[in-house]
Amino acid sequence: CLSFHNMFNVYADAPDFTMPDVMATDNNNLAYAADVLEKIYNEVDFPRNSPRLEKSLRESGKSRADLWAFAAQAAVHHAMDENNKACAGEKDFETGGRCGHVYLHTPIDFPCQINMKFSMQFFTGRRDCPSKDQPKTKSWYRPRDFETSRHEVHPSPHANGAATANFFATWFNFSRRETVAIMGAHALGGFHGSASLFKYDWTRGQAHILNNQYYRALIKSPSKMSSCDEPPRYIGGPQDTPAPTGWYVRPTRKSKSGGPYLWFHYYKRCPECVNGTNIETEGDGFFRSDFCCQECATKTVKTIHKGCYMEVTKDETATSADLGLHIDFDTGPGGIPLNCDNFAVGQYKWGPQAIMYGQERFVDYYRTEPNCPLQKLDDGPGTMAMHQLVELYAENQQRWVDDFIPALERMLSNGYSEGELKPTFNFDCVKCVRVRNGFSCWRVKKAAEAWEEAVAEAESQKP
Repeated sequence: CLSFHNMFNVYADAPDFTMPDVMATDNNNLAYAADVLEKIYNEVDFPRNSPRLEKSLRESGKSRADLWAFAAQAAVHHAMDENNKACAGEKDFETGGRCGHVYLHTPIDFPCQINMKFSMQFFTGRRDCPSKDQPKTKSWYRPRDFETSRHEVHPSPHANGAATANFFATWFNFSRRETVAIMGAHALGGFHGSASLFKYDWTRGQAHILNNQYYRALIKSPSKMSSCDEPPRYIGGPQDTPAPTGWYVRPTRKSKSGGPYLWFHYYKRCPECVNGTNIETEGDGFFRSDFCCQECATKTVKTIHKGCYMEVTKDETATSADLGLHIDFDTGPGGIPLNCDNFAVGQYKWGPQAIMYGQERFVDYYRTEPNCPLQKLDDGPGTMAMHQLVELYAENQQRWVDDFIPALERMLSNGYSEGELKPTFNFDCVKCVRVRNGFSCWRVKKAAEAWEEAVAEAESQKP
């Protein structure tokens, strides 16, 4: 997220990258990540137990912008590697094995592991903000060295698919395909309510690994809900079948518009049970009864008691900008989704105050499941529509990876002309391992490179 907000070139007369304006609300909480990177930038031995450098990155003339770009690529590299470890059933990955990998328990028609058949390339030469643009010191605030007073342009999480695609086209020169591909990064990480008023994760229990689960959720692929316990559990339908899924859109009632409007991913599933005992926390009392555990273990979708097989949401969400990649809808004041069948009528008939204070009647905002047409924006004749790209990436993980990596490299080069940034190394030479609450990365020699060096050394020692 920090690297994305760092990659804007918002002024035609200012080709250098701007650092986040932390006084603007779109950058809420990003300073925490930037503060950690600032210690790495300025200190020779941070974090603790890491190799000690002869000079700090700052002293050796490196730019913060290059460090932040490297951090983004290292995180992607590491999270895809974590995915592969989870696919192999390894326990010692980022989540400590608590959540496992849902693909091991849900039928998929593609390999779980990602093949990094062409590695990310790291480029250097990015420029930091000039010191003249640093905010002025105030009696109540001393700006950090990496801050800028320039105002940034940001995408709206309340926007629909067309607005999201237009934003990436305007500020990154991205095609529709690149836009859909780069948004898959949302599989990694989650929301922070104190910063954005959004909450939960895009992929519950899987937020530390990077794969194509984001797209599978968007197209409502049957799946199972992850329960991060020891051992991890995966809750589906009767007799452990995959659960049908869908999306409800709900007003969270945290702003004047009744929003932000958050999309909740539901699973039509059974309750969570352990050895016949119901430990479910969602649904009504009947759904949480041990009777439903017995029903789910012995009955089928057709014969199970309907009170034991329900559409349930739990801590898995997305924004309108996400859903808009696959379905087409409009948005009104405050981000209210509009113009699809089955949107709650009260959202528009009574207005935001009615939504805020519950003045509407006979409107079920909790289970509003819109029936929207597919998103048909494309890059021109002979190209795939955005909804088709979402579906392609959902069913072919490798195709997404092959499109995502170049899109990420382009994003991290935004604002620079061809040849201005210099290639430094490929990430197939980088090894990352988990250390305490983070991870450490270093460059390793490929076998071919090590062999060439050994041969050269042997030749040099011949008489």
